[in-house]
Amino acid sequence: MYYCTRPHCPSPENRFPDSPDSHTKSGIFCQACGMPLILKGRKGHYQTIKPLGKGGFGATFQAIDLDSVNQRQCVIKRLNINDNPEIADKLVEGIKAAFDREAQALEFLGDNSGNIPTLYDYFSLTAPAFGQQEELEFKYLVQQYIQGEDLSQELRRKGRFSETETLDFLKQILPILQFIHDQNSIHRDIKPSNIVRETATQKLFLIDFGAVKQVVSGETNIKKSLPIFTKVYASPEQRPEERRIGEIYPSSDLYSLAVTCLELVTGTTPVDYLDNNYQNWRQQASRIILSTGQKIEREKKVVIFQI
Repeated sequence: MYYCTRPHCPSPENRFPDSPDSHTKSGIFCQACGMPLILKGRKGHYQTIKPLGKGGFGATFQAIDLDSVNQRQCVIKRLNINDNPEIADKLVEGIKAAFDREAQALEFLGDNSGNIPTLYDYFSLTAPAFGQQEELEFKYLVQQYIQGEDLSQELRRKGRFSETETLDFLKQILPILQFIHDQNSIHRDIKPSNIVRETATQKLFLIDFGAVKQVVSGETNIKKSLPIFTKVYASPEQRPEERRIGEIYPSSDLYSLAVTCLELVTGTTPVDYLDNNYQNWRQQASRIILSTGQKIEREKKVVIFQI
């Protein structure tokens, strides 16, 4: 299976009756749009096999590193701002800079943390003209693939976390944040879907550094950086509608971590707490936990009665 990475390709899935020879890997193209199916980076060749997700500025794909000894799995992230008319010209450079910062952060943090994906490659590719599109340049980032499920998936599958599970989560994630902050970086998008539990080791990995903020010479003013984050997890100073918007600090990550804990322990989306900057979270959370406990007690009584 080969999957085309061109945005809006009419038929991105490509199958060939015979596996192309490795020597011809640079000459394999999408049958629908002519996009190269083997991405040639600075450090290797990568075969994308399926999409993993997409957001406002790009998409991620599962891929194979064809030049690695064991044909290792990897994740390819593609930046896409060329065909998005909603992005103002003045934001384009900011978005590109944020993508560059993500690569820079991963290159150091991934190699030295053990709980952050390692950067494998970072490169640009010019896509051939197709339909009404002229030639377009795309940026690609290749990183370590973590086999597992993120905590939002885990939450949907098994329900809310117990106190013990939540404490274990904090014991694992806090040292990761400490390491990031010690390197003068702020993640800025802590949330369950950006934390993956590796199946083989049960180790937690922090992913998606697309919003990472590098703190240079004490400068932390959010107005001078591109705000890319998830509103319901973001601290007040990160939200544009807040009057006190201004500087961000490592504590901004801790705020998002606390909101993440609320979601894990209550099993409900934090949008219910967002009113008044989470001032009503105790009342909301206690109501959810109490109702869950009452439900469990009722179920116990039913079981006893049936026995």
